[in-house]
Amino acid sequence: MTLSNPPVHLGAQPDFTVLTKLLSDARRRLRPDGEAWIVAQRYVPMGAMCAAAGAGDATCVDVDDRFAVWVVKKCPAAEETTTTTKEKKEKKKKKDSKDSKDSKKKKKKEKREKKR
Repeated sequence: MTLSNPPVHLGAQPDFTVLTKLLSDARRRLRPDGEAWIVAQRYVPMGAMCAAAGAGDATCVDVDDRFAVWVVKKCPAAEETTTTTKEKKEKKKKKDSKDSKDSKKKKKKEKREKKR
């Protein structure tokens, strides 16, 4: 479980840097059934931020005139299907390589057929 009231402004300007980092790390740091409880000012778009970070399911469990309490629950199924950028690049590289090989084979086959 993670409990946090992260800073969401730098001086008078909104700044979600710390919160964004917290949410993006939540998927990796929380156990499969883990939760992150976060207190933030009401104007903070927690639901959208959680979705963008792939942090899990976010639910507002309490709110007053200034603050909201959110619970972010890790989605075990999402963890299994999440692919890192490096894995995506490697998969694309393999596919491109296979497509290139298939293309070369096809061209060779076409040349052989033309000679006949």
